[in-house]
Amino acid sequence: MLPLKADQTALLVLDCQNAIVHEDGLIARAMGFAEMIRAGSTLEHCARLMDEARQVGALVVHVRVDPSLRNAARASRRGHFFAAIAAMSQSGESPLAPGAWGADFHERCQPLPGEPVVGKFPVGAFANSNLDQELSRRGISDLILAGVATHMVVESTTRQATDLGYSVVVAGDACAAGSKEQHAASLATLALFADILSAQEIVGLFRQEDQR
Repeated sequence: MLPLKADQTALLVLDCQNAIVHEDGLIARAMGFAEMIRAGSTLEHCARLMDEARQVGALVVHVRVDPSLRNAARASRRGHFFAAIAAMSQSGESPLAPGAWGADFHERCQPLPGEPVVGKFPVGAFANSNLDQELSRRGISDLILAGVATHMVVESTTRQATDLGYSVVVAGDACAAGSKEQHAASLATLALFADILSAQEIVGLFRQEDQR
């Protein structure tokens, strides 16, 4: 397995906002994420990766859903997910609206001063965001992905990233979906584009490079 060079690697912490990952979050409860996050210690694994990345000097980037980036003139209207977004936009009750509790990062996944916070919309981290520019100007070539949900933001971001030329590692136990089956199916697909490793294995890749 290829080691990870800290100065060329970024950990993307994806959509770890209260509405999506907190046990009381509206989306976390409605989509079934809360149960899997709790059972799989997903946020603990995310926090460990963040700590390790900071220790070795790798970039930590916090990606958040920002509904204000929605382009109403060019918004998808099909599928359950986009129908729900449209309904929330019309009602003005989005749990991810800027300033809402649900839009804040979970307490276990808080950015430190100086760490980039990137807004995106709707799904993948590169959608309507400046993420590629942030990574490119820092010379980043390898990405570690962690966050929720596996079959949505993680899968979409992996596909976008590899199309842009990044090498991707998905931290399987630092991601969660609505069910174990959904999570496993997504990871099986992503293995075509990325290395699927545990948080512990990723820590080992950082340390392997340190020992060279």
